[in-house]
Amino acid sequence: MIISSWNIRGLNDPLKHHEVGNFLVRNKVDVFGLLETHVKEKNTATIFNKFSRYHILTNYQSHPNGRIWFFLNPRTTTLHSSVITMQSIHCTVVHNATNQKLDITMVYGCNSAKDREQLWQHLVHLSSCTDKWILMGDFNIVRDFSERLGPNPPRLSEILQFNDCLETSFPSSSVHVMLPGISDHSPLLVKVFEDTPCHRMFSFLNCWTTHSQFLPTVKNSWSVSVKGSAMFKIFRKLYLLRNGLRSLHQEGFSQLPARVKQAWVDWQDCQQLLQTAPSDNALMAQETTLMATYKTLKAAELSMLQQREKIQGINKNDCSSSYFFARITQRRQQSIVGHITDHNGNVVQGVADVNAAFVNYYKELLGEKQEVQPLDREFIASGACLPEANHASLCTAVTNKEIKDALFSIDSTKSPGHDGYSHWVFKSTWQSSWGGFYGSLLGATSDRKAPQAS
Repeated sequence: MIISSWNIRGLNDPLKHHEVGNFLVRNKVDVFGLLETHVKEKNTATIFNKFSRYHILTNYQSHPNGRIWFFLNPRTTTLHSSVITMQSIHCTVVHNATNQKLDITMVYGCNSAKDREQLWQHLVHLSSCTDKWILMGDFNIVRDFSERLGPNPPRLSEILQFNDCLETSFPSSSVHVMLPGISDHSPLLVKVFEDTPCHRMFSFLNCWTTHSQFLPTVKNSWSVSVKGSAMFKIFRKLYLLRNGLRSLHQEGFSQLPARVKQAWVDWQDCQQLLQTAPSDNALMAQETTLMATYKTLKAAELSMLQQREKIQGINKNDCSSSYFFARITQRRQQSIVGHITDHNGNVVQGVADVNAAFVNYYKELLGEKQEVQPLDREFIASGACLPEANHASLCTAVTNKEIKDALFSIDSTKSPGHDGYSHWVFKSTWQSSWGGFYGSLLGATSDRKAPQAS
């Protein structure tokens, strides 16, 4: 969970809107305190629209300048309660993925020492009724360092404080003081705890089939001896194939966006050299090779984006990869159910409790296992039946054409099955594998020659 605060020193400049937005996206901030905005309440709607993915609390009801804006990402956090004053916004927040509850206070202190006395009293009160507490912000206090540091003493700002309970519960928490950027105050970035680790499901990428070692990798895995039924052999060999495909991915497709960018740079550099020596045969050959490498990697990247994001209309010249990766991240966040309301009207939060609520709901909906009444065959026979002339067609052997037509009618970018394999893995290996790999397992005869994949 990422928590941050930043004294932006005025947010009316559109450039600052852009910089704050980039900061939130770049650092994947879940909870954010934006201080000293200087934005009039009547002008907030336009700015809020630029941060529409966040739920925003402000303290305009306590101060006309809205000195504090408190951002919450509703996909990763849930607001439990809040207390808003002129100098602070205190929220109790639940992290959806881990169901951990934190008390977070964002502070922007008044310039007057007398006004700050109210802040101290409020913080003392909060300290007595909070559990895991993070206090951060700008207290607007000048400490007396004049004897040691001269006439320009530092301000007590960008301050972070954990209470003992939080430090004990999350000893691996880390704090980073970022560069000030467009402000003259440095933002603080706090990582309180890691998200709940989860096993990443294997997912076949269609671009793997373009690698020169793809078919040899499939053959190596399919040559392993497996005992059992034909269907068990297929599923077992597909399972064994995963390790080979993971190695193939690391060799040719890991960090694909970075590889595409580097291939583009290498290609452009070679073309630049070719401008100075247009008759150099070695450079011309190198430029051809680099161009082919770039095209191959770019095609693989677009294929991966199409498959993961289900975007069919990507222009092959579209270089907006960061946009599409952002779409993928957004889809993943949308798949997380942080909290639901059960059939009793109670709000259930946290991964474990949400899972249990779903299971309990369907148990009640479907009921318990019961004995089934035996079929009344006489009643069935008295009804409409299939003519005897059609009985034989139901027992006709399935042909290769029927199998091929059914398989190839499925979109190759559709979501994979529970084993992680897309339909393209079967299409791409159909011609070379049907007789040797799949056919041998299913008892294929020598005349089963499958058509080319299209």
